Amino acid sequence: MKTTLWILVTCLASSGAISAQEMIRETHFTGKEITTIQAEGCWQIILSQGEQTGVQLSMDTRLKPYYTCQLTDRTVHLNMVDLPSSKQSLLRTYDNWPTVHITLSTLDGLEASGCNRIQATQPIHAHHCSIDLSGVCYITDLSLRVNSLQYTQSGVTQTSDFSVTAQQDIQLNVSGVSKLRHASLCSAGTLHINASGMASVSAKVNVHTLEVETSGMAHASIEGHAVLTDFQESSLSQLDISKLEPNRTVQQHISSKP
Repeated sequence: MKTTLWILVTCLASSGAISAQEMIRETHFTGKEITTIQAEGCWQIILSQGEQTGVQLSMDTRLKPYYTCQLTDRTVHLNMVDLPSSKQSLLRTYDNWPTVHITLSTLDGLEASGCNRIQATQPIHAHHCSIDLSGVCYITDLSLRVNSLQYTQSGVTQTSDFSVTAQQDIQLNVSGVSKLRHASLCSAGTLHINASGMASVSAKVNVHTLEVETSGMAHASIEGHAVLTDFQESSLSQLDISKLEPNRTVQQHISSKP
């Protein structure tokens, strides 16, 4: 964890490029079924979906001994192992992190820790999808078309421009000092948002049933449309529903927790 935090601080502080580098490019698991991703360390992960599945990997040759990419039971495992302090300067800017392009069959699960940066080049279709972010990971431009979604965000992670269309339920749990910003959430079922700690959530919704619970010093700002609503807000948390369309809300329940 100390290595991960050092790398993050260095990336934020540095604006210069490192010395010229030799890159290695590899292709793995072509045509194999890929449904799940588990990533640790510092990776730039780019997702797409298609019949021609596989993984394309690009990194500085000097980092190769400390990064692994494996496929087990349809799960791609990305790891950073025992990076020595003498090599940490190689990761001082995001552009120097290993980049992995993953073409998925579907996305059943995404679990990321450390300080990974994740994005998608197209909408990803799946049945039930589970996403778990921790550490200082960052997701942007991720669009999901799913039956249902279980989403957990903790630590100091950030997600922006996150779009979900679900046939059934969406469950979002955001904690720590995480930020979920500019989310677009549509569901024919129930959307449940739980914000705790010092987390921040801003979302535009179009759902049948909306349930929002805030605790600790969390902040949630929700706008859009919902037919049924249920809100629970603790004394120190903030819940802004001023832009939630009242003309579509036929049942509303608001309670305050001590």
